[in-house]
Amino acid sequence: MSADDVHRRLIIGGTNIPKLRYPYYVSIDKNNGVIVSGALIAPDIVLTAGHVILDNMDNLTIKIGPWAPRNNESETAQEIAVQHYMLHPDWNMTTAGLFQNDFMVMKLGESDIRHTPIALNRNADIPMVNATVNMMGLGWTQPTTLSPATIVQEATLVCVSNDECESAEDSLRGSLYLGEIDDTMLCTVSPPNTTHDGCAWDSGDPIIIKGETLEQDLLVALGSSGVTCADPVFPATQARVSSGIPWITKMVCELSADPPTDFQCNTTTTTLNDQDEEPPLSMLTMSNTADMVGSLRPATAVSTNSTKQDYSFMIVVFLATTIVVGVVLVRWRKGNANR
Repeated sequence: MSADDVHRRLIIGGTNIPKLRYPYYVSIDKNNGVIVSGALIAPDIVLTAGHVILDNMDNLTIKIGPWAPRNNESETAQEIAVQHYMLHPDWNMTTAGLFQNDFMVMKLGESDIRHTPIALNRNADIPMVNATVNMMGLGWTQPTTLSPATIVQEATLVCVSNDECESAEDSLRGSLYLGEIDDTMLCTVSPPNTTHDGCAWDSGDPIIIKGETLEQDLLVALGSSGVTCADPVFPATQARVSSGIPWITKMVCELSADPPTDFQCNTTTTTLNDQDEEPPLSMLTMSNTADMVGSLRPATAVSTNSTKQDYSFMIVVFLATTIVVGVVLVRWRKGNANR
């Protein structure tokens, strides 16, 4: 599976975003030719699509608030290293290649005090059917040629019901979405008489209800998956933020040194930043991700031999320890019996 297959790859029919309008927009440069996206939801936390983990995660370059991320924008954008990241525990790829619970949290190495995080939508009834939302990202601008955007693009999409989404079918491809759509997805289509959409390389693109000011913007979804770009029959499926709120809130409250007040984190809860303990085993660091996510990747994407070897070593150590403990117990019991 190539990077193009993994990542939604273009915003068709988009326009350049206004400079400084979306300070919470985050570009995630994988340093392999692919730049995907995310959203700053706390000063030191980025939310992006879970399937971003399927492709190269080494040496990421994170820029917050960029307008043209491939340029030097030190005056307006801030570059911060990723400390570690966590994939939603119920992340899943369906038979049709759609993603469920498509969320990943990135913990930054330091807080960004220059850019305002975006508020999260917590209402499952928002956005309503036929509501318009804005999507922004850096994917290709043409469906058939290598044409990555140099300036962040935005496009308007229209929300459709999950029932309508699941019932989509055509005579040649059948009902691809039947039984594939769940509550963790938000389905979107192009507005009438347009071909607006996101595709590979638009993974994790913030999808928002745009307010009159950036403080009124609301993050409702992240660019996730679909059949083809601006498909005339099958809607795109986005990661519905409201469905992930319990897990996202837990991660922000545990990881962030300065969680926004709307997360209502328990002030008595000690964050990982204040502890001397090791982070939980579910936390993926920049050094151990290759082994830990091997089982999540398609078989054609990466060899998992190193992961299997790690598991085999762990099993051997476990068995050896069990045998030693058993021998000690037997000798102890015999000693007591002879007393």
